[in-house]
Amino acid sequence: MQGDQAWLAHTISVLIVTCPCALALATPIALTLGMERYIKQGILPLKMSALESLATINQVAFDKTGTLTTGNLSVLTVELVGNIDEQEAIKLALSLANYSEHVVAQSLVASFDKVALYPITEFENTLGLGVKADIEGTQWHLGRIDKQQKEQLNLSKYPAKTHAALSNHQGVQAVFILEEKIRPWAKTTVEQLQAMGIKNITLLSGDNELSVQKVAHTLGIEKTLSNCLPQDKLTWLQNAQAQGARILFVGDGINDTPILAGANVSVTLSNASDMANIHSDFIVLNNRLDAITNAINTSKFIKKIIHQNLFWALSYNIVAIPLAAYGLVPPWLAAVGMSLSSLLVVLNALRLQKK
Repeated sequence: MQGDQAWLAHTISVLIVTCPCALALATPIALTLGMERYIKQGILPLKMSALESLATINQVAFDKTGTLTTGNLSVLTVELVGNIDEQEAIKLALSLANYSEHVVAQSLVASFDKVALYPITEFENTLGLGVKADIEGTQWHLGRIDKQQKEQLNLSKYPAKTHAALSNHQGVQAVFILEEKIRPWAKTTVEQLQAMGIKNITLLSGDNELSVQKVAHTLGIEKTLSNCLPQDKLTWLQNAQAQGARILFVGDGINDTPILAGANVSVTLSNASDMANIHSDFIVLNNRLDAITNAINTSKFIKKIIHQNLFWALSYNIVAIPLAAYGLVPPWLAAVGMSLSSLLVVLNALRLQKK
């Protein structure tokens, strides 16, 4: 009978030791406490899987307007090209811009005093190109202007500026010249990324080359892609990923939704468009770009905690199971060991709550 009781005790000990409590806790508790740490840093995680993925990125790409720059562009001047006066051009442009979420369109609306807008019909928003609608029987377009048109209109006297063209079936009628300011913490963020070993940083923008180069030079970014449509950004991303890059993309607009969805990890700021936020993994609530480097460091810390927890939980089982099977661990000690193993995993994860 004693032999039967001994085997029963051994069996109970083995069952207790193999209870996967610590293993089951190892990852979820680290991710949960990691999410709490992100929120304290002013970052809202939208996808749990991104909490670990962020630690693996080796390349960063930024949108320019509204991301590295404030997005609050101001109108310098209005260049009249066609047979139209300035007030009429402004009224037509605002009638179109009022229905767009693009940062340039919203900046136009904010730059002028309220005017009576034209009623519009057949409104259409084309990613990367602008908006168009029918106004009093004429189709008007407000949006990007290509390189050839800039040369024809002699806009070289406004280097490194943002342009928005108002046009109809007769061609460009007016061009709005805007300038932007670099967002606080942008340069610091680029420097921090480089200090972390992320040297491959790219600036992607649909804006003209001079404007993009000016911002890139100011921030210390060497690689740029200008005059690009949303599909151009996505193609760049896919080519880079095919070469082994794991890319973090930071953007804000509807035009960025394809690359935000395709990036390994994506980040938007709180003032981004709703469509951009839907496709993002993280939202920076305080709009401070340096939160991105904090997020990367937190992700690496989370990954470290998870690996430590898994190592401890597996090590405990590898050592304790044979001992329990040979009768060297009584049930009460197996229960204590199992509880201590789980407690150690929890205590290790609690380090994520420290600043």
